[in-house]
Amino acid sequence: MQFHNSSADFFVPDGASTEAALSRTTHLCISAHQDDIEIMAYHGIAECFGSKEKWFTGVVVTNGAGSPRSGIYAQYTDREMQQVRLVEQRKAAYVGDYSCQIQLGFTSAHVKNPNEAAVVEDLTQILRAAQPECVYLHNLADKHDTHIAVVMRSLAALRAVDHKPKKVYGCEVWRDLDWLAWRRRKAGAGLLGALQHRRRAGGRFRFASQRRQALRPSYRRSPPRSRHLFRLARHRRGKRHQLRHGLDPAGRGSHAIDHGLRAGRSGSLPRGRREADQGGRVSPLFRPSGTAESRRQGA
Repeated sequence: MQFHNSSADFFVPDGASTEAALSRTTHLCISAHQDDIEIMAYHGIAECFGSKEKWFTGVVVTNGAGSPRSGIYAQYTDREMQQVRLVEQRKAAYVGDYSCQIQLGFTSAHVKNPNEAAVVEDLTQILRAAQPECVYLHNLADKHDTHIAVVMRSLAALRAVDHKPKKVYGCEVWRDLDWLAWRRRKAGAGLLGALQHRRRAGGRFRFASQRRQALRPSYRRSPPRSRHLFRLARHRRGKRHQLRHGLDPAGRGSHAIDHGLRAGRSGSLPRGRREADQGGRVSPLFRPSGTAESRRQGA
């Protein structure tokens, strides 16, 4: 398969031929940058991981030029950083057990030029060979100009092929359209961990993504998450109880709410808690439900 850029990279983690790697693809993601696929298309990666019938292929359109450089990468040239990002994307493909990882190496200026046909031609060639059932793209409401340019070229390529995928998802990388089902959470940390240049250059997007998973119910639902929410709701009810009964919310007693989540995890009441009623008895709102060990075993 011939691409327009001589710097384009075609990587097959298990060593299969390029034709075989593309023909077995069932899920395909077309992203703008090397650090987009593992967030926006994790649903497809998890769906195919370890499966003999389903295979995931990632396509990165741009070359990664202009990325931030600090720390150990502070003295790297732009070309050296492009190579770092290319290698890191290969590592992510290996960790995620992709069918193949294609990096087309276009500049953002090429992608944003509506008269540039090379991007659409390369994407059309990939889609014809792969004929995926499910395609993941950037969404048309994205705030990133390059993301919008890539999704427009991707849609043009989809219109040019005879085989149409059963599903085409518009995905978000950083904002609030995280509707995908996240089933294999542990693999996600490993995939994002392969992209070391962002962490070294000051970008904490791996941890930001994981915190968003923990804080947003629509991002990930699991029994531990539900228990976390129940604890938080219980302590918020305790805060309202304080105000309703005339307890000083500015006093040390308010710390019982501020540190309530940690108290729920440790099995001990927060220090500085005021008695919840004047009789010296502890309110049920502040009483932990058993020890930490019993909650871990019974929850």
